[in-house]
Amino acid sequence: MSLKAELETWALALKAYEASKYDEAIAYFDNVADTSKICWNVGIILATLGRHEEAVEHFAEATAMDGFFTVAYQQKGVSNFVRVVTGGTGW
Repeated sequence: MSLKAELETWALALKAYEASKYDEAIAYFDNVADTSKICWNVGIILATLGRHEEAVEHFAEATAMDGFFTVAYQQKGVSNFVRVVTGGTGW
């Protein structure tokens, strides 16, 4: 996919997210090349949906791609905390 097409798809994903069409936003993001920011965006959507276990996986991917992506580490911690508090599997 060309850079222009990726940016257009990213814009569509953000528009879907803003309209609370979360599954549609994830589908758009899935069509864009994996980058730390794409993984983080999908993680945020999954966390919004309460799917914290999946969100943690995406935040971990984001930090594996970019070790300086501090907000991804922070969001991973938040989702792990929610999992523990709500009886999830923890860390």
